[in-house]
Amino acid sequence: MFTFTDEKFSGPLDLLLQMIEGDRVKITEVSLLNVTDAYIKHLQTSGTIDESEMADFLIVAAKLLYLKSKELLPQLAPQEESGVDLAKQLKMYEQFARMAEEVKQMLLRRRFMYPREAMTIKATGFQPPKTLTTRKMEMVMSDVVTRFKPTKLEEVEVKRTMSIKEKIEAVQDLLQTFKKAAFKDLIADAGSRADVIVTFLALLELVKMRSVTLDQREKFDHIYVEVNQPTL
Repeated sequence: MFTFTDEKFSGPLDLLLQMIEGDRVKITEVSLLNVTDAYIKHLQTSGTIDESEMADFLIVAAKLLYLKSKELLPQLAPQEESGVDLAKQLKMYEQFARMAEEVKQMLLRRRFMYPREAMTIKATGFQPPKTLTTRKMEMVMSDVVTRFKPTKLEEVEVKRTMSIKEKIEAVQDLLQTFKKAAFKDLIADAGSRADVIVTFLALLELVKMRSVTLDQREKFDHIYVEVNQPTL
């Protein structure tokens, strides 16, 4: 960043403009030749030219030259200036400089986004590219098919389970002989969990039919199944 230093001032040129505007520095005490020479030396030292910085320098230098010409040759200054007066221009420049610094900090934080307007897309159906041919579609489809390997299902032996109706008949036949039996005895010959479940469902169905009564004397004790005696 270019800064100018002489006997009366040291700092950036935009600060010099502000001080001149506030009558803290007299424009007649600033050598514009020294300002120009200092900027040229700054360019030679840096070895690169920043276009944005050069544009800022030219704007400020032109305003300094205008201020000094008005101070030295007041008789040549127009009575009414057209456009925005210098004070307002300096204020605008100050605002632009401040906003430029804020935008720079936002870019450094990478916390910004550029939303786009909603686009209205009309469905026009399938539009294949012009280079698509039947041969290419056949090759792609063949590649997709070859990726799918046939899945071999594991062979599982399925055992036949007695139906609830058959189990009800078996329980009724057993109770006709013994009249009363424990549930553990009914499932003693069960060959699988499915047999136990079917036996339990058969008992529930018999209870619903009021054919048997279930009895358990204590908690976690055996459940006894007893045939209901017909009422006279």
